[in-house]
Amino acid sequence: MRIRKRLSLLFIAGALLPLTAITVMHLTSMRQLGLEIGSYTQTILTENERNFLQKTVEDYGRILQRDKKTLEMIVQTQAREVERSLAGPTPPGREIHFPQAFGQAGNRLPGSTISYKHLQRNGTYKREPVWVNYDHQVFYLAPGTGRQSASEDLARLSGLLQDLRFVYRLHPDLIYWQQTALESGAMSVYPGHSRFPDGYDPRQQEWYRQAKAEQSMVSMIATEAATGTVTQVAALPVHRPDGSFAGVTAIHVPLTNIFQSLKLPNSWEKHAQTMLVMFERSSQTPNGQLRILVHENMPDTNGWSIERDIHGKTYLCSKDSASFRQLLQDASLGYSGVQQICYKGKEMLYAYGTHETGEPFPVIILPYKQVLGKAAEMRSLVEDMTTSWLKLTALAFVGAITLSVILALFSARTVIRPVMRLAGAANGLAKGNFRARARISSGDELEELGDIFNTMGPRLQENESMRHAMAVAKQTQQYLLPKQAPRLEHFDISGISVYSDETGGDYYDYIEIANAGRDKLGIAVGDVSGHGIGAALLMASARGVIRSHATRFSANLDTLFEMLNKHLLQDTGDSQFLTLFYGVLDASQNTLIWSSAGHDPGLWMKKRSGEIHELPNTGMPLGISEDAVYEQAGPITLEAGDLILVGTDGIRETRNPNREMFGEERLHRILQAYSHETTRQICDRIVQSLQSFRQGSTQEDDVTLVAIKYQPDMD
Repeated sequence: MRIRKRLSLLFIAGALLPLTAITVMHLTSMRQLGLEIGSYTQTILTENERNFLQKTVEDYGRILQRDKKTLEMIVQTQAREVERSLAGPTPPGREIHFPQAFGQAGNRLPGSTISYKHLQRNGTYKREPVWVNYDHQVFYLAPGTGRQSASEDLARLSGLLQDLRFVYRLHPDLIYWQQTALESGAMSVYPGHSRFPDGYDPRQQEWYRQAKAEQSMVSMIATEAATGTVTQVAALPVHRPDGSFAGVTAIHVPLTNIFQSLKLPNSWEKHAQTMLVMFERSSQTPNGQLRILVHENMPDTNGWSIERDIHGKTYLCSKDSASFRQLLQDASLGYSGVQQICYKGKEMLYAYGTHETGEPFPVIILPYKQVLGKAAEMRSLVEDMTTSWLKLTALAFVGAITLSVILALFSARTVIRPVMRLAGAANGLAKGNFRARARISSGDELEELGDIFNTMGPRLQENESMRHAMAVAKQTQQYLLPKQAPRLEHFDISGISVYSDETGGDYYDYIEIANAGRDKLGIAVGDVSGHGIGAALLMASARGVIRSHATRFSANLDTLFEMLNKHLLQDTGDSQFLTLFYGVLDASQNTLIWSSAGHDPGLWMKKRSGEIHELPNTGMPLGISEDAVYEQAGPITLEAGDLILVGTDGIRETRNPNREMFGEERLHRILQAYSHETTRQICDRIVQSLQSFRQGSTQEDDVTLVAIKYQPDMD
């Protein structure tokens, strides 16, 4: 009996039981798939929300740094104008107004207005607006300062009004108060106000004393005396024409302004706690603590807690010690991050931004369930859609059974033939026949499956060819490098090349110069821009040119370089370039001549003095300009124990996880410490030092070096 008939009878006879089983399995698998999709969607959305939260605080940290630099620039401008006023003639007839002119209801100066930007605490947590005047400065005399003795300084400061108004109008959203306090006890404040505490002496303020002591720009967090507002203060000392210290000029910026540019999604805004904190460390808190400078939504501490010290300062704390310790550690290093911390049984997310040491940084505290909100909603939607689809599938179950029996006779052949073709083609592909194809024209999903299958062969063949090409390229490039150092009388020579990719652009070579006896040796170290096969091919091409003409131009390296430059320009145009150090070592004279095309300078360590000298470049990199000119340098004469090291820029540009470069100083220390060892040991020391310096991070560039030591007593 033909398989088609047997399959038809099987479909008819077993229609109910198999279809039932298949349907149940299908429903179960779809249900599980829906749950997995919902869970995966929730995971992805949650991670996106966490990343968005971290990016928000990082961006905001950068805004704080930008505002700080802007503030310092404004203070520098203000200081110049103050010194100009102190150096100029005393302006005649200017009005000088003291706090009484701004505070008495019946005698306030024209232009006085209520400022909702300047708020003063009234004894409770509530803050009230202050009367200010943008048309006048207010002048204040510290306790013990007579008006007559300070009259000249007051008159000179009165000439600052237009400059202060101009600066304020450029940055009205940033500036809170502009103050200039002189050592004589006179003080100017803009905009004018009357809120000076009893016994207030600006010369005793921390910003004044620190600026006076350091005689330079200072920036700090301070509580402003007039309104009790926590501000960022930038202060700069000013001097009289004879150079003597005159006083300090400063600008206050309220830290509450930081929240104006902090925008959170609407779903987060009502629940988020935002604050500006500073990391502090003391003998009582060796792990450090986070001092809260300014905050929003302070009354609602659901999810975080605070502590107060004897001075009334508030600190952020948590009983989730492990996660909070990680937050403190990141804060001490200036890192950003997001920590999930449990508080009173509730999961909270703490997001904190990058910052300089000793600088404030933002913290956003958000209930974890708010971050999960969108993700949970999406998961629920996926599960609901899956459930609806499963119900529809169940309703169609009965009709599917009937229809399957009717179509059994007609569908068997349609199903079996494409499957057999796919099986045959898959068997051929498994045996290595990349041309195997499944020709299916059923017009359904099986045809789509066949089309997808037919693309697998060429792709597998292409991948196989690429792997083979990379293996051949790597083997060929390794073959082009010297297998061992040449034997040159009185010289110890070693080289090494460590690639960062399968194939690299670094190159070194030893070239025996024909017809010159065995006393001369060419030494080349090159670095092609980029990595991969293209760089390897260009390196091989340059190697061939150098080897072909090394003997002919052994005494005319400038000509050799000019010819090599033209050759590279013909091969690559200006898409790639090559830096190259090529020198000729004369064993009979113990001398070295060289040319260097934009390459890292070679290092010559003199054994007698321990000094390290550079063998400088003599031209620009090869393959950039056909008008490039190259010169030959040397000869230099080597003495017993002298060491020459030529390497590529991958040595000094190796970076550790902190993005710090290895640099020349570390390389110099290695040469000075191990110059008594063989060149092979010195090369190994350098490579090992680079690996240790990277601390497990990925090697970003090729590393190649050649070491030469002159040893006249060498066998």
